[in-house]
Amino acid sequence: MGIRRGRSIRAHPANCRGTTLVESLIVVALLSLLIVVVWFLLGNFTGRGRLSIATGTSKTLVQQQGRIAFRKLYERLREAVQVLEPAPGHTGTELVFRDMFNRTVKLRIDPVRKQLISERLVSGNYVSEEVLEQEGLMARPIRVSACDAAHFSAMGPMSVFVSLTSTDAQVGNSFMGIIFLANSRLAL
Repeated sequence: MGIRRGRSIRAHPANCRGTTLVESLIVVALLSLLIVVVWFLLGNFTGRGRLSIATGTSKTLVQQQGRIAFRKLYERLREAVQVLEPAPGHTGTELVFRDMFNRTVKLRIDPVRKQLISERLVSGNYVSEEVLEQEGLMARPIRVSACDAAHFSAMGPMSVFVSLTSTDAQVGNSFMGIIFLANSRLAL
């Protein structure tokens, strides 16, 4: 008997094969997921776990308050007629617009109280809408608490991109949105 040419000599039987790279990666992923779940469950039995639950609750509360405030801002800006400042294509930290009663309103950050506030132009000076509301004048003040930064980008006289950054304790959130003015046809 001689060696036959053209055939390979196999050390393993035909039905025995090794693991593939994909199979190995799936095993590693499942083990990692199992470790994370065990780590999280063990963390809940220690003080650190309770702290993370409290932090999560605090984050949820801050996010909820931020969404409510941003929704009020959204509704107020939707009623506006025209964006006056910043100029279209520019970004600024203050937003000046005309509301549906043709009043000039400014949104800005109050650095002392760390709030986004609304002010109305009255006799050449901007007056807080909260003060006007207390005096019985028709006003719908905007107030976003724990607001560290606000950026307004006018996309045109009828739309604005709003970006708010809010920080409360150790929790930070950003809220962004494009707001189209529903009453902008009144300005024409």
